[in-house]
Amino acid sequence: MNFCTPIFEQARLHPDRLALQVPLGNAGAVRYDELRYGELMQAVACQQARLRAGGLQQGDRILLFLQPGIELYVTVVAMLALGMVPVMIERGMPRGRLREVLRLSGASAAIGERAVMRWWWLYPALWRMKRWVAVGHQGFVTAGDLAPDCVALPPDAQGIITYTSGSTGVPKGADRTHGSLESQHLAIRAHWPDRDDDIDLPSFPVLVLHNLCCGISTVLPDTDLSRPGQADAARILEQLRLRGITRLSGAPAYLDRLTRHAAERGLRFHGVRSVAIGGSTLTLPLARHCRQMLPSADIMVVYGSTEAEPISHVDIDELIRDWDSLPGHLVGVPASHAEVRIVDPQRPLHDHAQVLAAVLPPGADGEILVAGPHVLKAYVGNEAATRETKIPRPDGQVWHRTGDTGCLDPQGRLWLSGRLRDRVLVGGQLLAPYPIEKALDALAGIERAALIAHHGGPVVVMQGQPHDPAALQAVLTGAGLAGVDVTHVSHMPVDGRHNSKLDRVTLRQRIERERMNQASRCIVRLNPVDWLTLSGVLTSGLAVASALNQQFLLATSLLYLAMLGDALDGMLARRFGLTRHFGRYLDGFMDVLIYLVAPSLVFYLHGFDGAWSICLLAMLGAGCTRLSVFNEIGNVAKEDQGLAYLGMPVFWSLFILAAYLLLAMVLPAPWSHGLLAMALLTFSCAMVWKRPFFKFKRLWQILLITLGGSGLFAGLHLAGAVGV
Repeated sequence: MNFCTPIFEQARLHPDRLALQVPLGNAGAVRYDELRYGELMQAVACQQARLRAGGLQQGDRILLFLQPGIELYVTVVAMLALGMVPVMIERGMPRGRLREVLRLSGASAAIGERAVMRWWWLYPALWRMKRWVAVGHQGFVTAGDLAPDCVALPPDAQGIITYTSGSTGVPKGADRTHGSLESQHLAIRAHWPDRDDDIDLPSFPVLVLHNLCCGISTVLPDTDLSRPGQADAARILEQLRLRGITRLSGAPAYLDRLTRHAAERGLRFHGVRSVAIGGSTLTLPLARHCRQMLPSADIMVVYGSTEAEPISHVDIDELIRDWDSLPGHLVGVPASHAEVRIVDPQRPLHDHAQVLAAVLPPGADGEILVAGPHVLKAYVGNEAATRETKIPRPDGQVWHRTGDTGCLDPQGRLWLSGRLRDRVLVGGQLLAPYPIEKALDALAGIERAALIAHHGGPVVVMQGQPHDPAALQAVLTGAGLAGVDVTHVSHMPVDGRHNSKLDRVTLRQRIERERMNQASRCIVRLNPVDWLTLSGVLTSGLAVASALNQQFLLATSLLYLAMLGDALDGMLARRFGLTRHFGRYLDGFMDVLIYLVAPSLVFYLHGFDGAWSICLLAMLGAGCTRLSVFNEIGNVAKEDQGLAYLGMPVFWSLFILAAYLLLAMVLPAPWSHGLLAMALLTFSCAMVWKRPFFKFKRLWQILLITLGGSGLFAGLHLAGAVGV
C-alpha cells in the first residue's frame, strides 16, 4: 500500500480538475497560483527527480520548513510516494523546543525557505544534515514527460512525523504511518462526506492531503494559517463569495473572526454546504453566529486530536438546542471508526483487561480513552510517552489515553469536562474546569473565564467585568468556590496552533508575575524586554547631549542604536510571551522620545530654528496623533505585503535626519533648511494620511538599517566630517 495511491488515481481520473489554488503574497492577494491534478503529477515527478539527485532514498527522514502552499504539498506527496518521511515542524515553535525536536527527529536532511534556512548555523543538529533551500515550484509543471513513482509499502511504514508547539514536556512526534494515514482519511470521509464538485477552503493544512485523496479541489484561505485567530475575515469572506466554496473548516478563533465580520455586515453564504469546526470547544454565541452566516450548511463540531482524528462530532443545531442539558461541552456521538470508553483514571491502566475493569457507568466523569484503526500507536523518539498513553489491545490496536475528561449521557453522546491535568482541588475534591468556565462565560460582561490551580489552590481568572456581581457570586457559590481568589486579565493567552484553547501554563506564569508586581515596593515590575525598551532613554538622552555639544553625527549614530532597541523589544516580547499593555504604553512613550523629541532637538540645535521650527511643531503634533492611533488599532493588512502601518511610521524621522545631515555637508544652510522644511511638512501629512505604509518585518532588514546607520554616522564622526 501507499497513502498516495488514491491521489495518483484521482489524477488519472480527473487530470484537468483543479487540485490546489493558493493566494499569492504574504497575507493573500487577488492573484492565485494553482495546479490541476495532471499538473500536480508532473510537479511530483519533477520533485522526485530532485530528491533522488540529492541522494535521498526510501526511509530517509527530511525536515520540512515550508509554509502551506503548492511547493509544500508537492514535496510531501513526492516524498510519501517514494517512501521518504516528511518531518513537519510547526511554525512559531519556541527556539528551545525546536532544538529538542531537531535532536529527536532522526532526520538526515532539511528543506526550507530561504528566510528560515539562512539561520541553520544556530542549530547544531542541522550541521550534520544535508540542507536545501526551497526554490519555488514554478519549474515543476515544465518537467516534460517524467512519470511519478508510487512505491508499495507495508502499512506500518512511517509516513509523516508531525511535531506540535506544545509548551510543556518532552516533544512528542506523532508517528503517522501509511496505514494510519489511510485509516484517518477513511474515518474523516465517513463522518464528513464530500461531493465530487466540492471546493474546500480548509484552515487546517493537513486536510489538504485528505482532499487530494478525495479528488476534490482545495483553495487555501487568504491569510496566514499560523495565526488563525488573526485571520483577515474580509479577504476570506471574499473568497467564499467569488471562489465557489462549498465547504470549509476551521478552529473556533478562526470562525469567530469570520462570523463576527459577517454579522456586522449582514452577510450570508448560501453556497457553503458543509462546515467542520475543530481544535477546541466553542461558545454559544459563536455557534449561533455560524448558523446565521451559513444558513444552508451542515455544520458539525468535531472532537479529536493529533493522535485520533476524529473521535466524535455533533451537529451545531443539536449543540445549540441541548447547550444547557448537562455541564461541560457537548461533542456528540463517537465517530463510526472510533471506540470510546470513560474510565477511572485512578485505576491501573496497563492492559486491555484493566481498561475494561476501569470503565465507568454512563453519566460518571472520567478519562476519555479511544481506539480504532485511525488511532496512532506510538510517538517517535519518546518511548516514555508511548508507554504512558498507549495501552495495547488484543486486536493489535491501542487504547489512546486522551488526557481529556468527560462523560457519556444516556443517548451515548460525549460531554467534555476538561483536561485531566487541569483539574483543581477544591474542598478535598478534584473539580473539572469546563463546567464552571462555561457558566462564567455565559454571564454578561465576561468575555472568557478560566479556573486554574495556582500554588495548590483554585483561582478564577476573568477577561472582562461581570455586569451583575451577584450572578457571579451565585455561580461561584454553586460550584463550591465561594470566597475563591478572582483575578482579572486584559486578554486570555491561547495556544499557538489554533489560537482557541486556553494556554493555562502561560496564564499561571502571568498571574505569578502580576502577584510579584503586587508584592513589589515599586509600582510595576519590569521584565527584561521592558529594560530593553527603556534603553531608549539612555541612547536618546546621550544623543541630545551630543547635539548640545555640536556632535550631530554622533547624536544620529546613537539614535539609530535607539531604533534598534525599539525594533527588537516587540519581537522579543512576542517571542517569549511577555506582551502586555504596559509594554505597549512604554514603547509608545519611547517612540515619542526617540523619533519626535530627540530629532527635533537635533534639528533645532543644528540651526533649524526661528521660523523653520514651525515645521518641527507640525512633525511633533502629527507624530503624537499617529502614535495614539497606532496604540489603539495596531497594524493593518496591506495587499501583497502582509501587515503594514496605518499612516507613515514615526521612525522615518531618523531617515530624514540622516539625509539632512549628509546634504548639509555639501549644500549651504538655506538650501538644506528649505529641503528639510519640505520633507518635514510632507512627512507630517503622511503620518496622518489614511493609507497603509510598508512595515519592516525581517530581522536582517532591521539589523541592516539600524546597525548600518549607526555605523555610518559613527564612522563619519570619528573621521571628523566637516560642515555638520
